[in-house]
Amino acid sequence: MFKSIFSKYYTVMSLIIITSFLAMGGMQIFFSTHYWVSEKRGTLSESAQLIADHTSQNLLRNPSGDGSYHIYADTMEPFLDILTQLTDASVLILDHEGQVLLCSESDACTHVDQKLTDAVLQELQTTILNGKEYFAVGTMGDLYAHPRYTVGAPILTEQRQVLGYVLSSSSTKEMSAFVGNNFQVFFLSAMGALTLTFIALYAMTYRLVRPLRQMAAATRRFGEGDFSCR
Repeated sequence: MFKSIFSKYYTVMSLIIITSFLAMGGMQIFFSTHYWVSEKRGTLSESAQLIADHTSQNLLRNPSGDGSYHIYADTMEPFLDILTQLTDASVLILDHEGQVLLCSESDACTHVDQKLTDAVLQELQTTILNGKEYFAVGTMGDLYAHPRYTVGAPILTEQRQVLGYVLSSSSTKEMSAFVGNNFQVFFLSAMGALTLTFIALYAMTYRLVRPLRQMAAATRRFGEGDFSCR
């Protein structure tokens, strides 16, 4: 009897606790993840736009007189180093054809002279031409070795022509670690709640069933002819 009642109570309470933790944990992870990504996107957007504006101000007109420009790397590299250290982001400066000209990782960079795939470049150009902010999650067509959050901003000339693009990105590993830590906290919390529930229900069920067990024992003794039991 004790085991039957206890198992029923514990099963019901465990299901309620697990369901509650799953619902609460799912909602918190969803909203906190959404907030984290929004904050990260905002930081990347600010850094990309700041670098794009600074690059636009440091364009050099080619002496050939054909109206074209080029980026003065000696001026941009120190600025990239300082800004990326402050924002913990990786920055790439591309020409209008999607080829990487400068990288914030300096000597350790493997991106210089690489080029965006046609599909990624077309998506970047279309988004910016439509006046929207470019934001992507992934490897940018194998430009990066691992998935990253990436925001793109155009480099504009005085005539508002697009000369190139700035890509500011951050690794998604931080997000994975954040979700993993949240899951670990909820798992340990759920195990603690289930343990406390087990102890509380065991004590309550034992007290609940004790009079019934005593009555059953007295009934058996009455049946055996022992009327001394009260």
